[in-house]
Amino acid sequence: MRTATDDPGLRSRLAKQGVAVQIANANYLARVLLSETETSQGLIREANI
Repeated sequence: MRTATDDPGLRSRLAKQGVAVQIANANYLARVLLSETETSQGLIREANI
């Protein structure tokens, strides 16, 4: 049975896929943090009125 380490092409594809997943996760977290920040700022603005 062959494994990913036997196939450099597959190993490369899996590595690229891993990077893509990490980038997607980072983008998601950035969006969540941004929306949390905007929500907090909105609440602060309302409290200051």
